[in-house]
Amino acid sequence: MTDEPPKLHKNTKLQQMDLADMRFEYTKGETCMTDFTVHLPDGNVLRSNFCQYWDKFKFNKKFSYFLIDSKDFENMERMWSRYQDPVKIDIATECFLGNLVRFTSHFPKHIYARVVPYKMLNGETKKFIFTREVLDIIPAALKLQGTPIESTDMRLLECKMSWMDNWHRGITIEQFETVLENFDIDKSRITLVPDPSHEVTRREYQQRNGHIRVFAPDMKVVSENFSACMFVFESLVMGENWNQETEDRNTLRQETIGLMTTLGIFLQDKYIDCSNQCIMIQTARISADRLDEDPRAVPNYFLHGQQADNEIYMEHLDKVLQDFDLQKHPIFVRGSKPGRMPIWVFRVLVKLAWIQQFFKGDHYDPYLMSVMIECLYFHVPEDYMDIMKRFLASIFEESKTFELTDAENKMIDEANEKIVQKEKEEEMREKARNRAHNQNKTRKRK
Repeated sequence: MTDEPPKLHKNTKLQQMDLADMRFEYTKGETCMTDFTVHLPDGNVLRSNFCQYWDKFKFNKKFSYFLIDSKDFENMERMWSRYQDPVKIDIATECFLGNLVRFTSHFPKHIYARVVPYKMLNGETKKFIFTREVLDIIPAALKLQGTPIESTDMRLLECKMSWMDNWHRGITIEQFETVLENFDIDKSRITLVPDPSHEVTRREYQQRNGHIRVFAPDMKVVSENFSACMFVFESLVMGENWNQETEDRNTLRQETIGLMTTLGIFLQDKYIDCSNQCIMIQTARISADRLDEDPRAVPNYFLHGQQADNEIYMEHLDKVLQDFDLQKHPIFVRGSKPGRMPIWVFRVLVKLAWIQQFFKGDHYDPYLMSVMIECLYFHVPEDYMDIMKRFLASIFEESKTFELTDAENKMIDEANEKIVQKEKEEEMREKARNRAHNQNKTRKRK
């Protein structure tokens, strides 16, 4: 029996990128996942491997998602410059950028392993790396360090067999390190990167609402189970008065709870295909005879698309609460002027009221309700997290009361001063535009 060769790279360490060091640029709205660039302190720029070719390759099953940097993009630009025929450019793009293993067969590359967050009920967040992505990283990293591996290697096949039940499952960073050590991979050649597709959709959700999503390695758009439950809740629960029980509404409630239970409990530790979520929601509507209704009526009263730090008058909140017989709670962060509040506060209060109404009485489900309460934090800016925690505690814990601290009042006042100043500047610009317009009209009459 031969001894196992010594591990040459056991003591190497993964490089890690901090989210605070990543500056994101992307188009607001649905395209944010596909056109983002991430600017790093050293001048390097990260982007997706399909870069500007998303529309051409989004349904290409040969494509696997990975991140490229400035050097990789320069290599591709040199390759693209060799061809004039668009068809040849597409063929070459698919050949080189189709997956990480093929790319590293042609170009040297630093490998970026995307770290995707997975929210837990205790407020913590797990960090995962997709198993399918790990299977691409292993042969690519070994080839780059000069110790290539065959696709029939038993260790690689064992990994595939253990993970093949669901490619949208992840392993922890510690498990990832163990896998790399088993293959004696130099970990210093790999950088852990907070997943850009998740971060830009998280920011979009916090600012304008939407759906927090991630690109899976197979190019499918997926989300973790908390985000999936939230999507179901916004699609099926909000927009109904659950105090008025009808046969179709009771059916919709049962379908919704069943769907959220499936997503929130039975599919834990997995990312869920967003297209499947939409099918599930549509099926629930069919069962409740609601197919003729707008499947996402939420934007009509949830201010979908509007900037979270903009303000809205309290009358808008009062109207929504009154129309759907929802419980009213105090405005826990005031606006810059009496009678106004930040839009993100409006969204929290509206969703909180629907959570309480939907899970009231015999329909109380402690786990699902806790999941939805946890999802409220997706709306909250980082500086206001402590305020939000105490506000919710004052609602759900009898012994708790809510009051802003002096420091928090000062922070809110400073933020509101900036809003007032911005409005004054915009008012002055509007007056200047009107004067210029009137002067032009006067000149034309002369």
